[in-house]
Amino acid sequence: MSVYKNECDKRLVELALCGDNLAFEELVIRHERAVVGTAYKITCDHYMAKDAAQEAFVAVWIQLKALTSQSKFGAYACAIAKNYAKKMVMRDRLISTVSLSDFENWEFDDVDRGNTQQVVDDDIYDRLHVEMESLSDKIKETIRLHYFNGLSVKEIAYRLDVPEGTVKWRLSEGRKQLQKGFGVMDKKNHSVENPSLVALVMERIQELELYRLKNNRRGLQEVYQSALEAVEDLHEETNKNYLLASILYNGAQYERPDMTRWKEAILAGHNDMMMCHFTSWENYHLDGQEKIDFMREVQIPFLQEHQFSLSVGYVYLMMAFEYFWEHRYEEALETVKQAKELLEPTSEYYANAVSAISAWSKMLAVPGSIPTFRGEHIKKINGSFYYCENPGIIFEDTRFRDFSRCDSCILDTNLALGESRVSSCGYVTYTFKEEHATVETPAGVFEDCRVYEVRGEYPGRGSLPSFSYYSTFCFCDGIGLVYQKVETNGQNGKECRCYLLSDYEIKGGKGWLPLFMGNRWAYTDVWNETHTTKYDAYYEVTSWNGTDAMLAAEEITYTPKNEEVSS
Repeated sequence: MSVYKNECDKRLVELALCGDNLAFEELVIRHERAVVGTAYKITCDHYMAKDAAQEAFVAVWIQLKALTSQSKFGAYACAIAKNYAKKMVMRDRLISTVSLSDFENWEFDDVDRGNTQQVVDDDIYDRLHVEMESLSDKIKETIRLHYFNGLSVKEIAYRLDVPEGTVKWRLSEGRKQLQKGFGVMDKKNHSVENPSLVALVMERIQELELYRLKNNRRGLQEVYQSALEAVEDLHEETNKNYLLASILYNGAQYERPDMTRWKEAILAGHNDMMMCHFTSWENYHLDGQEKIDFMREVQIPFLQEHQFSLSVGYVYLMMAFEYFWEHRYEEALETVKQAKELLEPTSEYYANAVSAISAWSKMLAVPGSIPTFRGEHIKKINGSFYYCENPGIIFEDTRFRDFSRCDSCILDTNLALGESRVSSCGYVTYTFKEEHATVETPAGVFEDCRVYEVRGEYPGRGSLPSFSYYSTFCFCDGIGLVYQKVETNGQNGKECRCYLLSDYEIKGGKGWLPLFMGNRWAYTDVWNETHTTKYDAYYEVTSWNGTDAMLAAEEITYTPKNEEVSS
């Protein structure tokens, strides 16, 4: 739910004038139906009406300072849409049922201006398109897809194969550039950043994020320093600090961030995701009841005061984990339910809460069982899938984590049959081993499967002994992972596990790993007769935007009653 859902239009306009893009987006959502409907009365064509509405919202953003009665935003947007619709009818002659003579010498509607001045005229219409041409290609394309073609942020992210955050950033920068071009920026504000400079910073951040996925992070120092230098060249303070907070965090694997500077950047840029990470670092040295008290009495009130809603939910989630470690299971379950209500479904923390509720409920129902659960973030990059963030209580690796040892890649669809890729550390090899394989599982027999192999040979270092790892896993088109076999050989000897798909539900998506909200998979392990414990694993997609999927992942270890674990 939008954080501004209950705000009045006047307040939303005030926030938008202060640079709050979410406030303007709430205005668009709130009045979209009325604005499109107004345009439709003129065009009698749904697509033309939607185009007119998108044009109108861009124009109203540009002229927002001219709106003297901010509570009449809806009427203002409808009037502009009506005028654009009339222009479309006259200019393109698309609606044969409308007589153009009816529109000769017509007046633009006067809305909240106190005179008969036009709200939108031909000069503004033409200048808008001229200013659009001055934008960088990426920002211009994003602006057109959103405001002129009517695509949502999620749809644009899917079409352009970029994260939603990148789409929102381009829309924000595009609007600022258009405002600057029309000369309506407040003179006391800094000038809008050069799009190429902003793009440079975003590229550096994405490069830093990719380094976090690699086994070997050689070169991170140079990328980190380059990103810092790039963001220092920005002038617009809110965006500068928002980006700086992300850079300091992503570079933390090279250099622990200055906590004071990091917190100042988070607050100045109101970077809610980075505040989640900061709270974790801030209370890391505490444990047990002392940590619970600090989260409840210090962190949560501070976050609520500064309106970091995602971080409040995150702290409740961490508090639930602390209750768990204290064996206060009922309190843990109630607290994680509270966290789930506060978190957004697009976050891996929400997925973590979903998996925790399910796993703890099963644990309480089956005494002696041990839960493993995570919120897993899988990112699609250039057609392949990578394993990213994974907050949660960890006893052992889950299925996707278990075969992501080659620079976090879980499915490389770009490999040809027999082709391999080697990890950045040089110790792990990922190979497309076989195609058209048949796999028999409790969920059915799957044909035409692809078989991949991950093999790792890790040398001993200091007191750490050498370690070898081997995993074979199979994907079925339209289904996903159907089989995995894992062999490890280390200090504790050799161990082998095999997991088979036991149940699944595919609500949407396609390909070798169909990711779609509500898709779920269950797996059961196959051990030899000497083992008396049983493992069941469960996955459910809680969010998918075309590039990023959040999965609720859990495994339950238990001893079957009155039955032997067969091979």
